[in-house]
Amino acid sequence: MVARIVSGAMSLSTVPTAADAGLPGDLVETVGMAVHASGDGTAFLNAAGFASALCDADGVIRLADERFTQWAMAGEGAQLDRLPPMRGGRVSLLCAPDGRTVAAAVASPASAGAWPLAEALKLRTGPGLYPVIICTPLAAIDPARSAFAQALGLTGLEARIVGGLMRSGDLRVAAKQGGVTYETARAATKAAMRKAGVHRQGALIGLCVTLQSGEPAEREALLPVLGELFGISARQAEIALLVAQGSSRDEAAEAIGASEHVIKAELKSVFTAMQVATVAALAIRISEVSILSRMVSATSMETVPAGAVEPLRLIPRIGRAGRIAVVDHGPRDAMPVLILHTATTSRHNPASFIRTLQAGGLRPIALDRPGFGLSGMVSGDYLAESAQDLADILDTLGLERACILARGGTMVLARFAERWSERIERAVVVNPEPPPDADRKRGGLLGAIKGLVYGQPWLTGRLASYLSRNASAAIVERLVTRSLEASEADLAVLRDPEICAAYVRASQHSALQGGAGFRAVATTEPFASVPAIGDGRMITIVCGAQDPLYSAADSLPRLQAAWPGCSVVIVPDGGRLVHFQKPELIARLLGDGDAQFRLRNGCGAA
Repeated sequence: MVARIVSGAMSLSTVPTAADAGLPGDLVETVGMAVHASGDGTAFLNAAGFASALCDADGVIRLADERFTQWAMAGEGAQLDRLPPMRGGRVSLLCAPDGRTVAAAVASPASAGAWPLAEALKLRTGPGLYPVIICTPLAAIDPARSAFAQALGLTGLEARIVGGLMRSGDLRVAAKQGGVTYETARAATKAAMRKAGVHRQGALIGLCVTLQSGEPAEREALLPVLGELFGISARQAEIALLVAQGSSRDEAAEAIGASEHVIKAELKSVFTAMQVATVAALAIRISEVSILSRMVSATSMETVPAGAVEPLRLIPRIGRAGRIAVVDHGPRDAMPVLILHTATTSRHNPASFIRTLQAGGLRPIALDRPGFGLSGMVSGDYLAESAQDLADILDTLGLERACILARGGTMVLARFAERWSERIERAVVVNPEPPPDADRKRGGLLGAIKGLVYGQPWLTGRLASYLSRNASAAIVERLVTRSLEASEADLAVLRDPEICAAYVRASQHSALQGGAGFRAVATTEPFASVPAIGDGRMITIVCGAQDPLYSAADSLPRLQAAWPGCSVVIVPDGGRLVHFQKPELIARLLGDGDAQFRLRNGCGAA
């Protein structure tokens, strides 16, 4: 066993062994080391979602940043109930003299090198002083400008009431603090729940805490932490988590095979142990523990700087469970274009690419597909549900028609066009995938991964888990570079630091939710048929001749047969990332489809 340093924190890793049997050797070699089974990979956090302090070896708070002090426990007797570990970190309870507690992460300075610690405190860490992190006290947050209000599109009243509910855990208190009646507050909360795609207050609060601070821990990792921290049984921890995440008492009883009477009795014990009085307060407590647990167990960390807020919005699915993460870049009066991503990326795009589309008269709207990033997974037919997501986005935004840019998700576009072709203004498909039996590009790392997906689809779960656990920025950049090394065109694109950083970030976020989206795509899209439509003239297929993943000769025949009248553009010097390489071409094809433009830019039309 060997040790490695990742983002300032030491973690134990092992050279790949038989445990990784079945994964492509090129993949394991490129990653370099498989993280230890207990490692949780990269945690994605929002720097603005945390407050920080330093404690001494007895766990007593000695120094704190301004946000930490707004919890009103910044040093006068505030103390951790568990001492800082010699190595690594843990989640503890920070206790006030009056008995109030809050979850806190604490670690040795060497193990907390990547934690979102205030700059002034980083200079003071050293022997005898240990970093302490809590989720930002809600008193320090302006609800109207909060990450959760922006993401959910809350009105001022809704943000104020939800913020009050997050502070107090009690809707009546939130109503009084907000200067409105209880019924008004109740209506505002219900409106916020509809926008969030949830049905209960606990689920709403948990989502808001996550949007404010970052990625929560997986259920299996969180349950033992709850038991240790609050002294509750494994069954009580499971009940608490179910209820906090939005299950009713009946649903929780069914999930664990117990009576509703048992659930009620166990919840009473849980509320006492966790010092909460309502489900909303329980959700706040568990969400904070979950996010801090993820931070402590992560083998690396990626932090979004304070102020770097994308125009994210979470749209509830219409008549279905879950939500869709959408980034609407605007402007609102331009032609909307929905941007689909590949199986290994997500909603993030380079700013320069977005600006080029906007300059072409377009309104880029990027989304996370189901199971990717912040979009919930779907049940049933994955491709049909994915196409329904596009319709739900258009309906929610009040859009009759839109363009679609499929830089992945060709089968999703095909399903959407089959059912809603009249809602497509124009569509551009970039480097589409061929059916497995026609795909002749099987060399290198990408070929090895395709061979696994095509021939051993039962291993995609292991592959997704492996990629999810190895999603640090450095490893992802190495994987991307290795995958595209046969294309000088793509390597040239990635030499642009902005494009490279955005592409790496998009790839990292595809690993969220344990790689659920990747698993779904890998087991459906390669084997799906292309539904025929009567008129494909609104679709243009763009292929980079240097694409190292697919060949146009393999991909085009079935698409041209299914989409009669579609146009094809072959870019001789284009690669896998041809849309980033020639964004003006993509903007023009979506904007007006001028064939002469293709020829003037050195592109061949077929």
